[in-house]
Amino acid sequence: GPVSREHKEGLWERFKAASTIINRRHQEHFESIKAQQINNFERKAALCEEIEKIVAEAPTSHKAWNKASERVQAIQAEWRTIGFAPKKDNNKVYDRFRAACDSFFERKHAFYAEVKGDMEQNLAQKVALCEAAEAIQDSEDWKEATERLLELQAQWKKIGAVSRRHSESVWLRFRAACDHFFERKSAHFAGVEDQFAQNLAAKRALIEQMNSADISVGGYDMIKEFQRRWSEIGYVPIKQKDAVQKKYKEAVDKMFGTLRGS
Repeated sequence: GPVSREHKEGLWERFKAASTIINRRHQEHFESIKAQQINNFERKAALCEEIEKIVAEAPTSHKAWNKASERVQAIQAEWRTIGFAPKKDNNKVYDRFRAACDSFFERKHAFYAEVKGDMEQNLAQKVALCEAAEAIQDSEDWKEATERLLELQAQWKKIGAVSRRHSESVWLRFRAACDHFFERKSAHFAGVEDQFAQNLAAKRALIEQMNSADISVGGYDMIKEFQRRWSEIGYVPIKQKDAVQKKYKEAVDKMFGTLRGS
């Protein structure tokens, strides 16, 4: 409410000054984030251009392809260290980068497909698949990376035998990249399921507290506090979702009914 006239102007100026500082810091903070995202975009665009240049130059020898592959893998490693670009550009620059990488490995695959000798040709193709699998083995885009690895595995099955000297080692290399990703994926979703189970236990415990609370003393503020706590608890297993939600609604309705009755 109002204050006395002799304090009114001074208080307002003090509040205004503090608000100005907060607003300036708020603006500086998000401008800094924006500037970093713009820098991230420029760095990612430069990496796209470098891979596109490698693809355009089209190596013509086994040695040249190996050298180009090492550089592409180094670029991919650098890419993973760069943060997000601005929202409007982030997906576009990723699609461009992915397309450039895919184009590189496809051209490498095509090059080795023309190499004379079935065994050597098959080995080169499988090495290219190993490199493609290794490039995404640390990805956290679970859906897209899974689809890509399944696609690589399907291609692997279509490639014929390689020399006995390389057969086991190249297979173990490819399998290690696939296993690495799928083990990470399993661990990730196991952690998600554990968290869902913990959330379910927390919601059930909260419902018990609601049912045993003396709502006639706590009143509507107590109900609001229970609702706030409920909203802060995350997802539960899908099979339990409807049942626990129903019990929560019954507990809330019961508390409101108690208050209305009093």
